[in-house]
Amino acid sequence: MTPIGATSRWIAAARALETESDEPLFVDPFARDLAGDVGFSMFASTQSVSGAVGNARNPYLSIRTKFLDDAILQAVRSGGYTQVVILAAGMDTRAFRLQWPAGLTLFEVDRDDVFSWKEPILERLKASPTCDRRVVRADLTGDWTAALTSAGFDPSRPAAFLLEGLLMYLREQDVERLLEQLSAVAARGSWFAGDVINDQVLTSAFTTGMLKTLEALGCPWRFGMAHPESYVARFGWNATVTMPGDPVTQYGPRWAFPVVPRAVPNMPRMFFVTGSNDTDVATAMSAAGVEVILKRFEEPDEVRVMVKGTFEIVRLGGMAIGRATYEPGWKWSEHVGAALGQSRCTVEHVGMVVSGSATAAFDDGRVIELRAGELFHVPAAPHDSWVIGNEPYVSIHFLGADRYAK
Repeated sequence: MTPIGATSRWIAAARALETESDEPLFVDPFARDLAGDVGFSMFASTQSVSGAVGNARNPYLSIRTKFLDDAILQAVRSGGYTQVVILAAGMDTRAFRLQWPAGLTLFEVDRDDVFSWKEPILERLKASPTCDRRVVRADLTGDWTAALTSAGFDPSRPAAFLLEGLLMYLREQDVERLLEQLSAVAARGSWFAGDVINDQVLTSAFTTGMLKTLEALGCPWRFGMAHPESYVARFGWNATVTMPGDPVTQYGPRWAFPVVPRAVPNMPRMFFVTGSNDTDVATAMSAAGVEVILKRFEEPDEVRVMVKGTFEIVRLGGMAIGRATYEPGWKWSEHVGAALGQSRCTVEHVGMVVSGSATAAFDDGRVIELRAGELFHVPAAPHDSWVIGNEPYVSIHFLGADRYAK
């Protein structure tokens, strides 16, 4: 099996560990056998990069599987699809472990070496699919659509497509070709879901260890999308992006990291992407926000008024950005918290001071002064705040604006 094909055994190991946990997000009874020693060895190698225990669950991979399970089942049931195509199927067992509607045909597309490992194991385990499962042996960097239609796929009928753990391993020209072929074979009204990384994952110091490990394993990550919505819109797909940690992915206390707004630059990110092609390319491009949008705080989308202050909000690029303007003498506990029945603010803030000075005073005794020109991150720990001096205080908030003063 090629190194990239073997990554599917790494993911199977992750699914096995989730399955065997006390409160699994999903159950994959075939994952441990499909992973084998190679899969668990790869899993341990990638875990050690981040200092995680080699046999501990990987929260990202578990959340990704659960999110895509729910997304594709909902799409199939609400859209009435009778065809599902899993590209780079690897050790995927959704054909066996998900409850599909009657009459559904599921096509698994991957290289011959992958199925040469997978099929004998499923046969030995007496795995029985919950749909009409069809194996399509094809290389996704070549012409895979002919093999798909030969297996019985009907390109005149809409279908649901899944691209999990695939695009980051391909070169950009192969990604372009794959998406062109997908668009050609997907009838209007089709749906897709998958996951991608952004460009910063390939260059960030935070991900250097993982990148070097994957390189050593022979399966380097090569491709990222800075803005998935506009990228897939070029191929006629109107997409929505979700990040791990967003409310829809909160399956209990699994994701312990803050969700940094997408407008904050130079951050490595992983995205879950879902979309449909029920519109034309131009409309998809417009919906993806490809055109430039300009806004000003002088014409805000919302204004929250308080004693001695205002908090103006503009919504842009999927996020809320706030501008706080406070008069001398303003204090959070008196002029915001009192109206909310709270003595302390517990909102996390990331922003920049435009003018004036203020404090962030924590219950542990720390009092931090925020001055003009400074960027700040104030954690969600309980804190009070007040304006210092006789000059009005103005700051811009990139994180926390939606929840502030309400």
